[in-house]
Amino acid sequence: MNPKDIPIGRLQSISIILYIAVVLISQSRNGLAEVIAYSFSTDPGWHLNSFTLASMAMLDRDDSTIRLHPQDFPHDFGFRHSNHAGGEESGEIGGIIGGVDPLKPERSFEYGVGTVPLSFSQPLTAAGRIRFIRVERKSGVLFGWYNRYTAVGNPPDHFLGLMIVGGESDECHGCLTVVSATGRKKTSSELITIDSDDLSAAWWIRFKPAMDSGTPIIEAGIAAQSILLKLNPTDIQDGAAFNQFGILSCSGTEASMEVYFDDLAMEGPIVHPVESDPDLRQPRPIDAVDSVFMEELTWMEIRDAIQGGKNRVIVATGGIEQSGPFVVTGKHNYILRLMTESVARELGDTLVAPIVKYVPEGRIQPSTHHMRYPGTIGVKEETFVRMLSDICASLKQNGFQDIILIGDSGDNQTGMKNVGAYLNHLWGEDSTQVHYIADYYRIDNRGRKLMRNLSLNRRPDLAEFPNVHSSFRYEAILTCLFPELIRSSQRMDKNLFHIDQIELSPLKQTVAAGKRFIEYRTEITMQAIRKALRDSEK
Repeated sequence: MNPKDIPIGRLQSISIILYIAVVLISQSRNGLAEVIAYSFSTDPGWHLNSFTLASMAMLDRDDSTIRLHPQDFPHDFGFRHSNHAGGEESGEIGGIIGGVDPLKPERSFEYGVGTVPLSFSQPLTAAGRIRFIRVERKSGVLFGWYNRYTAVGNPPDHFLGLMIVGGESDECHGCLTVVSATGRKKTSSELITIDSDDLSAAWWIRFKPAMDSGTPIIEAGIAAQSILLKLNPTDIQDGAAFNQFGILSCSGTEASMEVYFDDLAMEGPIVHPVESDPDLRQPRPIDAVDSVFMEELTWMEIRDAIQGGKNRVIVATGGIEQSGPFVVTGKHNYILRLMTESVARELGDTLVAPIVKYVPEGRIQPSTHHMRYPGTIGVKEETFVRMLSDICASLKQNGFQDIILIGDSGDNQTGMKNVGAYLNHLWGEDSTQVHYIADYYRIDNRGRKLMRNLSLNRRPDLAEFPNVHSSFRYEAILTCLFPELIRSSQRMDKNLFHIDQIELSPLKQTVAAGKRFIEYRTEITMQAIRKALRDSEK
């Protein structure tokens, strides 16, 4: 029995998931096929890779404001509580897929679920429901099997599925497309025509590999229409590696479409097995410790802290970079250890996420800025914003309502600012907000005044060691944690225990100054955080 043989009225009245399960099982006499079904009544937790994050990294680093434009965020796609596609239950995946300039692949998009490794040698079957709400001319979408590491193209290499493009008068046309690992492409000459005014419809895709010297074919249908693509052995001789099923943006498109999917069923075992939910209600068997650092707490202590009202979390970014001959490369991370605890305890109801130690430090190859020095470990700007976005999304999933971003190094600021703006745009009216606190890093008049008022042993006659990437303020704070972080004893032996023409001896005086710096920086940061929290409530 073929899905296209089912009367369309019946498809409208029965669940496509139940139907495709019958079809698949009936076709699996030589080894029962498993059917993986998604009703999307809840968020499926599929992989979202919006390459928009990479484009954020390319924004002007000297621009002091964030300007969000529709072209900066062309896609708005994911889980929805709506029921446009007409599934058995409320909930679906869908939204807007925008146009993608082929010269700007960073604006591409993919949303899918991981599979076990698949290829042209295995039968592939999927079905579900679809509805196009709005289709603009020269818009496009791809759905089917693909490789998440090559998910950019029109269509990309390693693809098998349907390509839908917008035509005239709210119509869109679908064709079957297969692309091998080397880019060898075959497309059906037959088209399916869909009117965006139509109600939801059933769709299906099936690939039959060559069996007993037969011809491999792909067939698909939407509503009452179906198409067939016969393949020559040369079309797929280069092979393909599929590890994902889902929805892709279409490179080369110029406009957007709004489309929704529901009641998806696929032949398995192809999707990674769903883990059973752990019992998160079990009581903590011992007393909790008094720490604000998440990495020092158990999951139960974090759960109880959040449920007890600690719904704010600090995400701090530091760095591993050269800081001259006297100060350790982890300078910013050690300072943040002191500063984040001070701010979290002063703010109250706040935890601290593990410090993000790997940040942009200049171009890696050919090297620039700090990357020219041994010991510096940097990441690309796009890597940094992706990592920071995933960290924030994880904390949102944990249940935190306010995520506070602070950075101790100048190269971190643009990425944090962009991530905060992007996630707030993405999450919209959600209960979780991201707050980028620029005042933590800015040099302010109060800090300069504090320096003038401190009782310090200033020595204008001292000659400073060249290429020292440090300051009295940083070194004084580090002595509060461990004086050897600034090589205090070794510098004393060589009469080099000074910075900014200020003597660091006696050490007790420098530690006292470091504590004052922690206090004033905490106060400034607290003022900025409280203002950000107030502004988010308006």
